[in-house]
Amino acid sequence: MTINDIRPSEDIPTLIIKNDPNDLVISSPWRHRTRTGATLYVEISSHPVVFDGKNSKLVIVNDVTERKLLDEKQ
Repeated sequence: MTINDIRPSEDIPTLIIKNDPNDLVISSPWRHRTRTGATLYVEISSHPVVFDGKNSKLVIVNDVTERKLLDEKQ
């Protein structure tokens, strides 16, 4: 699945954000869609790293669906 596949279609325009590739990026909450069509809420952090001699990004995605739904109930 690509990034466009896991984001609901109405969220894709906000996906196109230009950041300095050397910056730490922390963002939340984003909605992700699973292969089964279920929606998850996630927090994303992205860190620049050098991997095998190449500039890369380490992206960590944490599922915060339960916390988000509990917050909405309160």
